[in-house]
Amino acid sequence: MTKRKMLLACLAAAKGGTYEPVQIQKLVFLFQEKAPDLFKKKPFTFFPYNYGPFDQTIYAELDQMSGEGLVRIWPETYGTPRSYDLTEDGKKAAEEVLGKMEERFRDFLIHLSAWVRSVSFAALVGAIYKEFPEMKVNSVFRD
Repeated sequence: MTKRKMLLACLAAAKGGTYEPVQIQKLVFLFQEKAPDLFKKKPFTFFPYNYGPFDQTIYAELDQMSGEGLVRIWPETYGTPRSYDLTEDGKKAAEEVLGKMEERFRDFLIHLSAWVRSVSFAALVGAIYKEFPEMKVNSVFRD
């Protein structure tokens, strides 16, 4: 699975909802780690950062897809909290990717997406640190 397809599937799993930056980062990380047999090679390379697992290319891919009219980034200015969701064209492309995914992976991703978006920042980061303590080594966040 390519980076683009993985991000489209993750965005589609929100079923019209949005993601904050920490939520999309952690969703991609958790899905990649907890569904390893879906990937011949992991699309993203995470490293421990200020708030746990981080890969800058997620934002680069989302920015590129925004420029192509597939993803909306709210607000569009830098330096303010952002959120991400799909445009109408993005929904079509994303549903195609999600629809081709094996049912067990699709259901797991939808469930994981709902959880990531339902818990607080502290609960999300804390849960990742508990399960993946190696991702805490550079953290500025103390749970």
